[in-house]
Amino acid sequence: MNFQLSIAFEASKLSLFAELIELGTRMKIGGQSELVEGLTSQLENNYKNSLYLNIDYAANNYYKIIKSKYQKEKADKQKNNNKIEQVVNFVPALG
Repeated sequence: MNFQLSIAFEASKLSLFAELIELGTRMKIGGQSELVEGLTSQLENNYKNSLYLNIDYAANNYYKIIKSKYQKEKADKQKNNNKIEQVVNFVPALG
């Protein structure tokens, strides 16, 4: 989990940096004010929706999913243990 989340975080960060570099390049070239405005809006929107900005939210959601699966598996295991215990208790003692 940690490795995959780290990779996704770094990819998100690199994507934002690539957009920022493109924006800076277009600004240096000049004469492309409409394109620069569009790229600025795109960068702003992508930043707001990025994993780079929302990593805490994404990590908490992932943790909730893992915790839910663990609790379900634990409950299933307990049910199976109870069934086995009932069968064992039902068998008459030999002796």
